[in-house]
Amino acid sequence: MAEPRSEIPCTGLPVSENNDPAENVASRERDLFELVIDLAPASRAAFLEKACCGDSQLRVEIEELLAAADRAARNPAWNLPALHHEAFASAESLPLSGLDGYEILERIGAGGMGVVYRATRKDHQFSKVVALKIAHFSQPELVQRFYQERQIVGALEHPNIARLLDVGSTEDGSPFLVMEFVDGMPIDRYVAAQRPSTRTLLALFRKICGAVAHAHHNLIVHRDLKPANILVTPDGEPKLLDFGVAKLLDGTSPRTVEGASAMTPEYASPEQIEGSIITTASDIYSAGVLLYRILSGRLPYRHTESAAGLAHAIVTAPPESLTSVGADLENIIQMALRKEPARRYSSIEQFSEDIQRYLEGFPVLARPDTRGYRLAKFAARNRGMLMAAASVLIALVGGIVTATHAQHRAERRFDQLRKLSHAVVFDYHDAIETLPGSTSVRRRLVRDALEYLDSLAAEAPDASLQRELIDSYVRISQDQGNSYYVNLGETAAALVSARKAVTLGEDLLKRDSSQFTRQSVAAALASEGDLEYAVGQLEPAAERYSRAVGLGESVMRDQPSNAANLAELATTFRHWGDLSGAGGMANLGRTADALRYYLRARDVADKLVLLRPDEWTARKARYSAQFKLATIEITTGHLAEGDRDLHLALTMIEQIAAGNPGNTHDQVEIANISGRLGVLSLSEAKPRDATPRMERSVAMLEALQRKDPEAVLFRHFLAVSQIHLATTLRLSGDPARALPHNLTAVALSEALSASGPKETEFRVDNACAHRDLAETLLALHDGPRAMKHAEKSVAILTGMTGMPSDVSLPAALGTALRTYGDTQAKANLLADALESYSLSISRLDPLASRDPANAVSQSDLAWSLARQGDCLARMGRRQASSAAYARATLLWNGLQNHQALTALDAARAHEVAMLASEVMKF
Repeated sequence: MAEPRSEIPCTGLPVSENNDPAENVASRERDLFELVIDLAPASRAAFLEKACCGDSQLRVEIEELLAAADRAARNPAWNLPALHHEAFASAESLPLSGLDGYEILERIGAGGMGVVYRATRKDHQFSKVVALKIAHFSQPELVQRFYQERQIVGALEHPNIARLLDVGSTEDGSPFLVMEFVDGMPIDRYVAAQRPSTRTLLALFRKICGAVAHAHHNLIVHRDLKPANILVTPDGEPKLLDFGVAKLLDGTSPRTVEGASAMTPEYASPEQIEGSIITTASDIYSAGVLLYRILSGRLPYRHTESAAGLAHAIVTAPPESLTSVGADLENIIQMALRKEPARRYSSIEQFSEDIQRYLEGFPVLARPDTRGYRLAKFAARNRGMLMAAASVLIALVGGIVTATHAQHRAERRFDQLRKLSHAVVFDYHDAIETLPGSTSVRRRLVRDALEYLDSLAAEAPDASLQRELIDSYVRISQDQGNSYYVNLGETAAALVSARKAVTLGEDLLKRDSSQFTRQSVAAALASEGDLEYAVGQLEPAAERYSRAVGLGESVMRDQPSNAANLAELATTFRHWGDLSGAGGMANLGRTADALRYYLRARDVADKLVLLRPDEWTARKARYSAQFKLATIEITTGHLAEGDRDLHLALTMIEQIAAGNPGNTHDQVEIANISGRLGVLSLSEAKPRDATPRMERSVAMLEALQRKDPEAVLFRHFLAVSQIHLATTLRLSGDPARALPHNLTAVALSEALSASGPKETEFRVDNACAHRDLAETLLALHDGPRAMKHAEKSVAILTGMTGMPSDVSLPAALGTALRTYGDTQAKANLLADALESYSLSISRLDPLASRDPANAVSQSDLAWSLARQGDCLARMGRRQASSAAYARATLLWNGLQNHQALTALDAARAHEVAMLASEVMKF
C-alpha cells in the first residue's frame, strides 16, 4: 500500500510521511526532478527558484541531476529508438531457415546484436553443442557491426574467451556466428551458489583479467563487461563472451551506432555515460564494478532508480564503501573505479598484478592518493619531532626484536614484526631520507633494521616473505653505501647486504620464477653490480647488470605495463652505460656500448612516462636518461647536441624540484648539471661563461653539506665541483682565486679517500684534486709546491690496483704524468720531464686506439704528444719534436673530420702548428 502523503508548502509537491528523514529527502528530490525534467530548459530556473523554497542544497542536487539527464539524452546509449528495442525483443518469432546444416535446439538468449541459440550440426561433424548467434536486423550500420564481431572474435585465441568456430548467413541474408558453447552460469550466480572463498574468487577474477588483457593486446576494448557475459563452467573456469559491442582501437570501428547495445548502464564507465573517447581504461572501470559486485552482491551506487539518477551517480558520486573486504582490497577496487581514466590502473594487467600483490601479502599500488604526499609534507614541517620519533621507533624495534627471540616461533608476533620491518625500512626511512641533517638517525635505523632483517632471514617461511627480505636488503644496501644514492659511505657493508639479497634471490628463483620474484632478483643483482662497480670490480659488475637486464626485460615482455619494473630497468641500463663508458668515472672504455645502453634507458623511461605521466618517479627516470645521453654526447665530441640536451635535462629536473622543494636529491642533480654545463663551457673555450655555472654548483652543494655534514654524496660532489671551479678560474686568468678552491677540494677528497680506501672513485678524485692544485701552483709560479702535488697525484694512481679492464685509472694516470712532466720542465729537469711525458703517452695511447669514439681520449693523447714535442724541442731534438707535433696534429685533424673538435682543442692545435713551424726553421 502506498504511504499517505501530504502537501509541501510553496510547491504543492507531495511528500512521504515515512518517519525516515533521509527517505523523505530522497522522495522529494525524485518527485521534484520528475516535474522539472519535462519542462522546457528555459523554464526550469524560474520553477526551481519557487519549488526549492530557498533550499540551495536541494537546488544544486536537482540541477546536477538535470545536467546528468541532459548528458544522457545526448548519448545514444540512453536514447536508442524504441523501434530497435522492439525488433530485438521480437526477433525470436522470426522464422529460421537456411542455416547451412545447423539444427536449432533452443533459444538461450537475446541482446542488441541478435539472438543466441543452442544448436548442433545436422551432419554431426561436431561432437559438442555449439552456440549460434543470428543477427535479425537490416540496418547497414548494425550489419557492419555484426561482421566486425566476426573479425574481433576470430582474432582472439585465449583459454578464457569463447572461441569462434564458424560463420555464415541464413537464406534471407542474416549473418550468423557459430561459437563454442559454454555450459556454465553467469559469474554472479556462480558466486552466489558456490560461495567461494575470497582468495578463490580473486583467482577466478584474475583469469577474467587475463582474457581482457588478451583482447587489449589485440587492440580490442570489450565495452560490455558484466556478469551475463562471463560464464563460469562447473569446473570453475570463466569464459568471456559477447564481443558484439567491442571496439577496435586501430580506428576501424564503425562510429554510427553507439546506442544501448554499446554498453550495459550499471557496468558502464563515466566516459561511456558521457559519450567521451573510449579506451582500455573503460574496461578497467567495468571490471572494477564486476569485482565489486561479486565480492559484495551489490553494485557500487545506491538510490539510482531512474536512468538519469544512475548516470549522475556514475559520473559524479563516489562508490559505496566496501569495508567488509579490508582496506587494501577496497583501495584496489576504488582505484579501478576512479572517475578519471588516467587515474585508474594503467592496464588491466596492473589491476590483476595488484590483486596478486594483495594475495601474497605485498603492499599494493592502490594506496590512498595522498598518503605519501602527506607524510613527506609532514616530515618537511616537523623534522625535529620526526627525528625524535625515529629514535623512539628504533628503541621499540630493538625491544620487539628481543621479545621475538623469547617467542621464537610465535606466528602472530612474527607477522607483526614483518609488517614493522617494512615500515621501518621503507615508509619511515623514506620519509626522512631527503631531509637535511638526517644522516645520524638514518645510520641508527639501518643498523637496527639490519639486525632485525637477519633474524627474519633465518626463519623465512614462504616466498612472499623472502621477496620482502630481498627488497629490504636491497634498500638497506643503497642507503649504506651505494654511490648512486644519498648514502652513509659504508660501501663494504653495503656490498654484504646486496650479496645477501642476491643469495636469497637466487635460491628463491630456483623454485619460483614468477614475475614478482624475477623483479626482486633483478633489483638485487643491479644493486650488487652498483657496489662492485664502486669498488673497482668492473667485469663482475657488468655480468650482474647483464643478468639484471635479462630478468627485467623478461618481466617487461610478460607485463609491459609494470611501472615498477620499467623504472628499475631504466636505472639498470643507465648504470650499465656508466660502467661501459662514462667519462670521469671508472669504466670499461666502451663508449659505443655506453651510448647504446643510455638510449635503451631513454626508451624504457619513455614507456614509463606514457604509463605514469604525472608520477615523480617516471619523470625522474626520463630526466636521468636525458642527462646521461647529454654526457655521452659530450664525450664523443658532439658538443652542440650535448649542450642542447644538458639544458633540456636541467629544465626537467628544475620542474621536478619545484614540486618537491625539500628534496635534497633534486638539488644535488641541479648542482651537478650546473657543473657539467660549466665544464662544457670550458671545452668551448669560454671559461668566463663557465664561472657562474660552477659557482652556482658549488654554492648549492655547500648549502647541502652544511645542513648534513655526514652525507657522503654531498661531500663527494662538492669536492668534484670545487676542482672544476678552480680549473675554470685558472683558465679565466685568475689562479689566485682558484687556489682556495683547489685546497678545499684536496681536503674533501683526502677525507673521503680515507673513509673509503677501497672505493676507486674517491681515490681517483683525490689524485685529480692534487693534480689540479699542481696546475694552479704552476700558474702562480710556485714550481716546487706544484711538483710536490703532481708527484702525490702520480703516486696515488700508481699505487692503485684496479681491474685491468678499468680505463679510468690509466686515463687519470696519463693526465697526472703529463702535469708532473710540466712541473719538471718548469724546473728545467728536461730529461725527467721527457720520461714523464713518454709514460703519459704509453698510458693514453692504448685507450685512444681501442675506443676511437671517445673524443676525450683522443684529445688527452694529442695534448701529451704536444707537451712531449715541446720538451724535445727544448732539448734540441728537432726531428723527434716534429714527429710528436705531427702525430698530435693528426689526432686533432681526425677529431675535426668527425666534427668532434672542441674550441679548446682547436686553440691547442693552432698553437702546436705554430711551434712545429718554428722547429722546422732550424
